[in-house]
Amino acid sequence: MPHTATVTAKIGPDRVNTAVAHPNVMGVFFDFRDNSLQLTLDPPNAAVPVHTTNLIKDYDLVGKTTVTCTITNGNFAFVIS
Repeated sequence: MPHTATVTAKIGPDRVNTAVAHPNVMGVFFDFRDNSLQLTLDPPNAAVPVHTTNLIKDYDLVGKTTVTCTITNGNFAFVIS
């Protein structure tokens, strides 16, 4: 069953997503080799070809000291600071 994840984290040099909600999250993966948190998303609509949707969201873990995850009513919230 897909969940919603709300993420506040760095997405690139001088770029931060603040409380961005991602629906249809199927998985969360910490990639320590690439220093990233990856969210795997289910396609939002079966009629949409997979290659036209961005099914992986990456967040930077480089130089961060804390990763916090809270869960409320089945919704996940990640804060990377």
